[in-house]
Amino acid sequence: MKKKLLAMLMSGMILGLSACGSVPSEGDTPATEGTQKEQESQMVIPEVTATPEPVEPETPTEEEELPLDPIEQTPEPEIKEEYLQITREWNHDVCYEGTYIMQGYYTTLHLENTEYPELTKAVNTYNGLLSSEMQAGMDKLEEWGLEEYREYGAEEFRGPYILENDTFLRRADSQVLSAVENNYEYSGGAHGNKYLGAVNIDVATGEDLALEGIIVDLKLLPGILETELKEKYPEVEYWTDSLYSMLMEYVEPTTEDYAPRFTWTLDYEGVTFYFSDYEISSYVDGTQQVTVTYSEYPAIFRKDLFIGGAEKNYVLELLDSWRVSDVDLYGDGKTDYISVHRNYTGEGDFIDSYDVTVNGNTFTQDTYCSDLDTYLVKSDGEYYLYVQRMVENDYKTVCVFKITDKSVEYISEFNGGMEMFIQSKDFRVKKRFDILSTYEATAKCYVGEDGLPVEYNNVYEVEWDVEITSIADITVDLIDEQGNLLGSSYTFPAGTTYRFIATDGVSTVDVEMSDGQRGRFYVGSGWPGTVNGIDVDELFEMLYYAG
Repeated sequence: MKKKLLAMLMSGMILGLSACGSVPSEGDTPATEGTQKEQESQMVIPEVTATPEPVEPETPTEEEELPLDPIEQTPEPEIKEEYLQITREWNHDVCYEGTYIMQGYYTTLHLENTEYPELTKAVNTYNGLLSSEMQAGMDKLEEWGLEEYREYGAEEFRGPYILENDTFLRRADSQVLSAVENNYEYSGGAHGNKYLGAVNIDVATGEDLALEGIIVDLKLLPGILETELKEKYPEVEYWTDSLYSMLMEYVEPTTEDYAPRFTWTLDYEGVTFYFSDYEISSYVDGTQQVTVTYSEYPAIFRKDLFIGGAEKNYVLELLDSWRVSDVDLYGDGKTDYISVHRNYTGEGDFIDSYDVTVNGNTFTQDTYCSDLDTYLVKSDGEYYLYVQRMVENDYKTVCVFKITDKSVEYISEFNGGMEMFIQSKDFRVKKRFDILSTYEATAKCYVGEDGLPVEYNNVYEVEWDVEITSIADITVDLIDEQGNLLGSSYTFPAGTTYRFIATDGVSTVDVEMSDGQRGRFYVGSGWPGTVNGIDVDELFEMLYYAG
């Protein structure tokens, strides 16, 4: 059976990028058991009125004593750095004809900051180009796959054919949007192929950044890259004994037939260079990545360009293919190497442990999961590694490690999945809750002094469309649109529908009624639980729980 390649398509996609930006907005959900300590509150059960009538909420006077909110409010730290707000959306396609013929997906990037019109145009252009080329590629693989399947039959068909595109942000602030693409294509044969691409955008102008505008003299790069590559990957056998000469071809090509271009991103700590499979070494050696840091090589960088500001509290999502990062942890001019290596069990493709290694020092963490996402987190000068695992039913949990140049320290694990994880002072954590029903809810968070996420105001906004209907009158404390208690209560009759708005994850659920009023349920512990001290089976028609 012949192996067909999408080389022309993938090459055009990687080298033709002109803009980007993103961070995941998947629907994956974490588990919640044991995530927070049970909180006990003094709760006054409002008296039920005999004949409820719709009324306007009363506004308490200054003399009235308002009921205390049972949740202690967490003040929001001041955020001085300017980061972009970007979400990432997965676009899937599949062909099935008795078996899977083709599977594919790609990630489009969505900028939520409205104050950067030129960047918005560039992102839209990038999304359009990527969508067009990826869909054309998937259509071609589907055509080839069906042709092979129908000709050779199910036993000989080596499918499904696959085309995948993942985008990982390396920097996203008010100056630079920089990302690397990890592309994978399989169209038959012994193995698939990976292609790396990169996008570097000037946020103010929306134009592509040129490497010549970052580095004082490109002729300095081959010697530096040779040193870094051989130090980081001493076991790799490169295509030629003269790695320097091969890298110089990227700067000054000697022939028209071979004029390679660097794949690079402008990061917070330096410029990272990426080399795909087969690019400078054999397939078995995989991909290589090295970062030329600002602190170790200060003389080669233009002093006034895109350095400073938002590098204090950033997050880097490490690439799926090797999960390795180079960073100068403490600005001593020394490159520190961080890696996460998966260890697979004999049961299919499940991971039973992983090794976190920093400069040769390894911590092995037992786990059981189908996938890992890894983030290098810098917060107030300290470095952490967030390793997020996917378990059954798409639950997510995250192990947090503190990283120094000489050690790896396990801190703790928390239940939740990372959302909008670009910087350490403003991101989202998504959790699954089973309070009066099953649903996902998201809280705005920041990295606390112990390295773990801290919720602003302990409020999780419910994302699922959850409504429950009462079979009895229920008295609720009324709240405003910001979730503040108004100091008044109202008894809603049986048959009222309550739509979930928010929860503290422990003892309260905020709801909205059909007349637009909002209120707060006080939920007791135990199963099936209580509202205002009354068993929920006596209050509601049905609660919706997922297994």
